[in-house]
Amino acid sequence: MASTFVLGRQCREELKTARRLGELATELRRRAQTQQKVDRGRPATVAVTALFAKGWKGYFAVMLLAEHGYGADAMIVARSLTGLCIDLAYICAEESDERARDWIAVGRWARRKMALGFGRETADEHRTDWRAIGARVKRWIGRGAIKDRAKRGSCLDLYDVAYVHGSSFEHSDAWSSSSYLEWRSNDVLVKTSQSEAHVSNAVFIASFVFLRLCTIWGDFFGIASESTYQKMHESWEGTFARHTSE
Repeated sequence: MASTFVLGRQCREELKTARRLGELATELRRRAQTQQKVDRGRPATVAVTALFAKGWKGYFAVMLLAEHGYGADAMIVARSLTGLCIDLAYICAEESDERARDWIAVGRWARRKMALGFGRETADEHRTDWRAIGARVKRWIGRGAIKDRAKRGSCLDLYDVAYVHGSSFEHSDAWSSSSYLEWRSNDVLVKTSQSEAHVSNAVFIASFVFLRLCTIWGDFFGIASESTYQKMHESWEGTFARHTSE
């Protein structure tokens, strides 16, 4: 059965702006085709390109979920996008290749841990210095590590608001889960249908992070297109500035 759910005017306008940002970013990527060079000898170029690609897809996933009234689910993806942007900013800030090596080591460590959990081995099990990999992993993970990366990458604003707030949705705590219940005098309504709940916040967070993501990526590869960046910022501020003043 086809859904008849339709977002209200404000949410539709916010999504329209978010899509406009995507269009401008697509124009930016088109211009950058000759400047975005991925070199295996420079791990940072691999990490930045991979993170940007994942962030790109995640941004449009938020739009899709929001459009269909799955705001809480969009918040989870928006939070993931925020964490990704923090990591990207940290890698690009300084010592980029070395930090990228740490990031790559974390992925290899996690893949190995999963394989061993199933009683298997990774293809590189016996030709990898896992002690050295583990040392890199320790630099990346640990208590407060992502906040430290946010600070070093000048993204504490993303961490303090979007990342910390979004954890409520990702971990399904009492606050985020309460929106699925509506208490009545003698009963409770269990709300599982599509709705506007959290849609506006998800689109706001995702679009704000996406702007930062594009800027960091562009700066790293030396992609100069001030007019496009300006259009993106003006478009965002024209629709979402009210959020920052509330």
